[in-house]
Amino acid sequence: MVAGVVVPASQCPHGVAATAEEAVVQAYLHARDCAEAPLSQRQLATAFGLSRPKVAELVSPLLAEANGHRVGGSPLARSFGSSG
Repeated sequence: MVAGVVVPASQCPHGVAATAEEAVVQAYLHARDCAEAPLSQRQLATAFGLSRPKVAELVSPLLAEANGHRVGGSPLARSFGSSG
């Protein structure tokens, strides 16, 4: 993503998720990276029927990475190929 440029759908790298947890991560990354419209944890919790604390557990490492912090790999992050 380049600041101010929305990624065309044909270039979106975010795939289809197999679980609700993966869907939360994919939706968060897609909204942040492709649509430049990050979703709140409450929005994600409501959309995917998960608790807000569970959503926080899933997306907090992504927030830390975006802020330049190295994050220890969670099981979900490892399933997406993160070296953690």
